Amino acid sequence: MADSGVLLQNSNSVESMSHVDTVCMDKTGTITTNNLVFEGIDCVGNDPAATEDLVRKFVSVTGSRNRTVMAIEAKYGHEDVELVDEVQFSSDRKFSAVRFKEGDGYRSVYMGAWPFLKDRVADGTDVGPTLSELSSKGLRSVVLFDAGSAELHDANGDIVMPELKVLAVISIRDEIRPDCKEIISKFIDNGMDIKVISGDDPETVEAIFKLAEIPGERKIISGDKLDAMNEEEFAQAALETNIFGRMRPEQKERIIDSLRKSGRYVAMVGDGINDVRSIKKAQVGVAVQSGSGAARGVADMVLMNDDFKAMPQAIIEGKRTVSGMRDILRLYITRNFVLAALVLVLLLIFTKCPLRPIQNTVYALLTVSIAAFLMTLWAKPTENKDLILPGVMRFVLPTTLTITVFALGIYAMFYFGTLNHWMDGAFELWTSCSTSSASKALPTTSHFSRPLSAPPRSTPGTPCFCSS
Repeated sequence: MADSGVLLQNSNSVESMSHVDTVCMDKTGTITTNNLVFEGIDCVGNDPAATEDLVRKFVSVTGSRNRTVMAIEAKYGHEDVELVDEVQFSSDRKFSAVRFKEGDGYRSVYMGAWPFLKDRVADGTDVGPTLSELSSKGLRSVVLFDAGSAELHDANGDIVMPELKVLAVISIRDEIRPDCKEIISKFIDNGMDIKVISGDDPETVEAIFKLAEIPGERKIISGDKLDAMNEEEFAQAALETNIFGRMRPEQKERIIDSLRKSGRYVAMVGDGINDVRSIKKAQVGVAVQSGSGAARGVADMVLMNDDFKAMPQAIIEGKRTVSGMRDILRLYITRNFVLAALVLVLLLIFTKCPLRPIQNTVYALLTVSIAAFLMTLWAKPTENKDLILPGVMRFVLPTTLTITVFALGIYAMFYFGTLNHWMDGAFELWTSCSTSSASKALPTTSHFSRPLSAPPRSTPGTPCFCSS
């Protein structure tokens, strides 16, 4: 597992990965890299220079040093400005604001997502068509607002929402991972359902999938539409939708919880603080190395060097590991049950032990040691929906009965078919050889007679990013 680029933080992560059938992920760090690049600015007013000056002052003083702000600052540079008050960005508010000194007075500037601030625009300016056009190109967008000299907090410290004036729409471009199409294909080929849960506009996420040339039908929904649904509608939407946009942290957590209640075994991949709750809620939590410390702290495993292609490899390796463990358990338990049954029956009926200690050593070597080593090397990834022990016992009990009857028949044939039982030594020899041959042949034949590869099982009715 370490060779695949995954750092395990919980000992049961390997077994948990083998059960995953639904992978939920944030767009950033999975479909795209963690890098954002400034794309352009569409100024609404007649003074683009003054608007760009406010952009530079905003990114210079804001304490919300997220990747969006850093991408804009890389374009406009830094300016020394005296900060008076600030509202830092949060995943719940979806905006940030600053108030700084400007000449002899003060200036307040807001920047955030249009759906969360458009109701405060006083002059009726609508940048919705511009945002839709940018989303269709796979671009992120934030809107810059002027609030004049308005205060950001009231006397009680609560945030004040003044009337706003639209200044500009700023577009940001995500760097698409060159291998994302291959990674998504690996998930699909192994029968997994993929769901993208992002705080960005769902149309932007869908456009990025188009730019990345990821095939298949996509069903999208936004967080505000999910809030309007009842529990039954929400559960159905969680199962059928594969792109969720404008999602808050509690909504991400609710999606994971709904999928678990529907019988899915969910892995959640995230990188930021807003993903912590959903990472903890999932059966398998996965964080990227460059993500926040909180996300890495609650994750079951960490993708080293932000290498998302290690994720499908880790899931396949988990399935292969558990499959090998199951095969070895079948072999060991069958061997022990057969030996116990032979000793018990022969001691009661013939008052003889079927094996000497030295013969038991040969028996163990031939039946389990060599075969178990080979099974470990040649284990194949399989679906692991059921508990391990019940599945193992369904194989062990009939196999034990078959081998025991076979061995007892041979023992009885030599015991009753020889004069004065003069071949007591041969009884032991033949019983040892026949038992070891049978108990090795049946489990290993069952293992190696399975097909080398089988088509993955997908959950019926589950949409996925695959061509029809």
